[in-house]
Amino acid sequence: MEHGAFLLAQQTREGRLRNHLIANPLDGYPILAARDWNPQPGLSHLGEGDLVFASSDRSRYLVVEVKGLHPGTGSTARESRRKAHQKVREQVQRYTNAWAELHPYNEVVGCSYVGFEPVDADFGDVVYPSTPTRHGLMQMTKETGDVKEEEETERMGLGSKLAVTVGVLGLAGLLFGAVSRDRQ
Repeated sequence: MEHGAFLLAQQTREGRLRNHLIANPLDGYPILAARDWNPQPGLSHLGEGDLVFASSDRSRYLVVEVKGLHPGTGSTARESRRKAHQKVREQVQRYTNAWAELHPYNEVVGCSYVGFEPVDADFGDVVYPSTPTRHGLMQMTKETGDVKEEEETERMGLGSKLAVTVGVLGLAGLLFGAVSRDRQ
């Protein structure tokens, strides 16, 4: 993003929301890992992700899509807000999937941060990368950034499932390696 465009973005509703999140990172995600990132280099027409925060050890990532809402009261403003909510949900899922593909060995979640100004902005449902193992939604609390599950059947996080899978594959590799050495 060019410097002039960056200064203009700071003056928009979305820019103020983004700057608020950068200045006040969520507990558990203190590091700003990416800002205005391109999920598919060379294909900028597909959009840019807004913000990605990381845990201190960079083992977990939170992809955040920010949307400033139209402050009007008429039907056009209401329709604009409805479309903004719909678009940001789609963006969150797309960019969460893209970040998870870039970081396959880390836990990745995504959410939206939507409002008129930082004082009234709220986090949306937390989404997980689209995988056969995880489709549950979670709710992030605005005050602490804590995540609570809505579906009790989905207790094992994506990172834990990935760790189990990697462990099983590692064990299989050791076994096959031992068999290969025995045959030589």
